[in-house]
Amino acid sequence: MWNYNSYAISCIISYSLYTPLISCLYVGPQYEDSIQQASTIDAIINGTYGKIDGISISVSDIEIITSAINRAVNANIPVITFDSDAQNSLRKAYIGTDNYSFGMELGKLLHQLAPRGGTYGIIGASAPNIKDRVEGVRDRLADSKWIEVTSSYKDSLDSTSVSLDLMYEYSKENVDAIIAVGGFLTWQCMPSVAIHPNSTHIMNLLNYWRDYLAFC
Repeated sequence: MWNYNSYAISCIISYSLYTPLISCLYVGPQYEDSIQQASTIDAIINGTYGKIDGISISVSDIEIITSAINRAVNANIPVITFDSDAQNSLRKAYIGTDNYSFGMELGKLLHQLAPRGGTYGIIGASAPNIKDRVEGVRDRLADSKWIEVTSSYKDSLDSTSVSLDLMYEYSKENVDAIIAVGGFLTWQCMPSVAIHPNSTHIMNLLNYWRDYLAFC
């Protein structure tokens, strides 16, 4: 699925090395699309890809994908979620970040870097895990001297180019900090920090998350 090539490669390599009797099939929409994601699950249930013994999925829309997950489990295909969860589904387990806590940590880091406060804007996306991170950031900074600008937050559409445009938009508003709560700015190995000459300390806190560091 979108931007998860590293997961697919790891799955395929791991199974080929350690459990050769198990194969890993990587399927799904090229871009984030919850309808297509649910359709892929239904295709697995219907046998389009042959006999599938289990599904691992990063949830793009809780309501739509919860129903799809439940259909799979009811068809005796166990499901685990990763990165983005559907907590109230019949999935067997979730593997990934506590996304709300991750957002809290981003807010904490910004406060530590500049306790005197200022204005900030958030670059996010529509996936449930991203929304949880945004909530964490806001809650952590609620009692600080940091104020979220009225134009926040801005949706990256999971696109590097869109994210860079959004950073430029924020810079024109002279915000003091930009918090990108996902890896949108590094997926294509493009610059992850933008500095505007009229801003005192625009910060991209993305690199706080080690998993999204980009070395190109």
